[in-house]
Amino acid sequence: MRKLGYIGVLIIQSSYVAQIYRILATRQVDGLSPAFILMVWGGLVLLQIYSLSIKDMVYIFSNFLGLLNTSLLLLLIYIWG
Repeated sequence: MRKLGYIGVLIIQSSYVAQIYRILATRQVDGLSPAFILMVWGGLVLLQIYSLSIKDMVYIFSNFLGLLNTSLLLLLIYIWG
């Protein structure tokens, strides 16, 4: 079952790739809501704290990737926003 968890994590987190690629290609962030991305980032921080406390590696991995992806989106919004 753990393998299914990791596969699910990779599928979900890879959804960020298209958005990040579009921003890097166009240097436009007009359609993105900084408030939404910031709320997702904040939620992931809290989930990561929880995941670390229960020592669940699938969730730790998932939240780590999510934090990287949303941090990159926030950085791109800051640069080109």
